Amino acid sequence: MLRQLSVLLFLFLLLSCKKDSDEATPNFASISGTWRLAEIEKGTYGKKFWEKVDFKPSETRIFGTDGTILDKDGLAVCCSPKNVLINGKTLDVRTNPSLTNPLCSLVDCIYCETWEMEWKNDEIIVTYCDGARYKYLRN
Repeated sequence: MLRQLSVLLFLFLLLSCKKDSDEATPNFASISGTWRLAEIEKGTYGKKFWEKVDFKPSETRIFGTDGTILDKDGLAVCCSPKNVLINGKTLDVRTNPSLTNPLCSLVDCIYCETWEMEWKNDEIIVTYCDGARYKYLRN
């Protein structure tokens, strides 16, 4: 009887093990590519909902494998964070002086050191410091 229980316990533990996927350990390589803004979270006091937005090329984000965050023209995003928190893992954002966006000097940024991101497959939800949430879909 004890032997049968041991075999069952062993099989249960063996089958319950789950291989780590790229999703479990996010990095810039796993989210690299072009992402377009699809929805913005609206509402207040617990009655929140997602509202679709019309496609605007200016709201496109490009995540590089090297840790850069770029706009549709391949220039640095204005008001870029110092790091991002993707599914609980902090990654440092890199800047490339050759990709500096000249229009950023005209933008008055409210600095947000960390963008929180929830990433799942081809969807990223970015939460900014002011609580605004934007849903991006992979192109």
